[in-house]
Amino acid sequence: MRNILKISGLVILVFLLGVGFIVMLYVIDNPFKENEVKEQAREYLDNHFETQTDIYGVYNTANAINFDNAARVRHEDGTEFLVYKNILNEQMEDTYVANKWENQLSNEIDSYLEEKIKGMNYFDVRYDDRVGIENDIEPNSPPNFRNANAKPFININLKRQPRESDEETFNAFIQYLKEDIMIKHVSVQFLYDQKGPNDKEWNKSF
Repeated sequence: MRNILKISGLVILVFLLGVGFIVMLYVIDNPFKENEVKEQAREYLDNHFETQTDIYGVYNTANAINFDNAARVRHEDGTEFLVYKNILNEQMEDTYVANKWENQLSNEIDSYLEEKIKGMNYFDVRYDDRVGIENDIEPNSPPNFRNANAKPFININLKRQPRESDEETFNAFIQYLKEDIMIKHVSVQFLYDQKGPNDKEWNKSF
């Protein structure tokens, strides 16, 4: 019995070491791979962007579905985005439109949320990374997010328990997005750090 336990423990240890080694391959910088990623990105940027772009680093991840490594790029308008080779279709792609729209929408709603949403910890705006590619948007003249049919996701994290007044606050924000921001589509969610008698998490899409 002890021998079986020892063997089982050894197998688990070897497995964990193997997983750790694989993770290290993603985490530890590989200068040759980084240079390749940057060179591919530079060629892509030169062919697709007419304005100034600067590559300032490489992003390595084991969590993305469609890439392992991406060049970090800064556009002259201040937008920071990624350029990578999609491992699913072997095509070079970028997240410029998604990140630009995220910045635009975040700037529009920031002051409202700070004033109206009590107990807000942070908020997050996300568009699908491939929104520009899937909608065939020209990166040199992208439309404003208001004129797009794409749906962003707005998650608002609250560092407190749910309150009865949150329904009114949530609906007022939805109305604000429709009438003041004039966004065509959006998905909004209230998330709470603390549990309470009412564990309602408000969410709505249109």
